[in-house]
Amino acid sequence: MPHDTAFPFHFCPVLSFPSLPFHKFCSYGRSQVLRKLGMIDGEGIVTLKGRAACEIDTADELLTTEMMFNGTFNGLDKHQLVSLVSCLVPGEKSQVCCCKSLTEPV
Repeated sequence: MPHDTAFPFHFCPVLSFPSLPFHKFCSYGRSQVLRKLGMIDGEGIVTLKGRAACEIDTADELLTTEMMFNGTFNGLDKHQLVSLVSCLVPGEKSQVCCCKSLTEPV
């Protein structure tokens, strides 16, 4: 895997003593992103927007929170809303029914 110096924290190794500085670097990068999005303030305190993101359980909590706070859902009719929200369902939580009656030819 090539190492990209412009974005060096594409993964964080399991926390161990030698990787502790790298883990701190990853944590700093994550807190910078949360600060930039307004999820935490300058002192690291969770804001209302951050609390909303904590309560959301989707495939991408930060994206969903941004969409909520930017009013993306306001102008949509019910069909558009269902289509958009269906994209936010996490893959591991969606249940695929493989019943025998559905797998047989019609």
